[in-house]
Amino acid sequence: MLATLIVGLLALQAPALTAAPAQTSSATTTLISLYDSAKDSDTKETILRHLGERGDAKAKAKLLAIAQGESDSDLRDAAIRQIAKE
Repeated sequence: MLATLIVGLLALQAPALTAAPAQTSSATTTLISLYDSAKDSDTKETILRHLGERGDAKAKAKLLAIAQGESDSDLRDAAIRQIAKE
């Protein structure tokens, strides 16, 4: 629940086209850390959607890694859907 709240707050900080790269990287790094520490698939899927919205290189790399190596097939599919939206 807390992770979902944090993800929601980070989504409000989604970078505008003029956002500084350091800001983008920091928020993406936080999302990746949240994904890696999350235990339930619903929270992970929410984080995947926000990573897809970020669109920076670090987010794309994490989505690709999840699509290739996640043991949960539903999360792999969710990562693939986010990659396909680009």
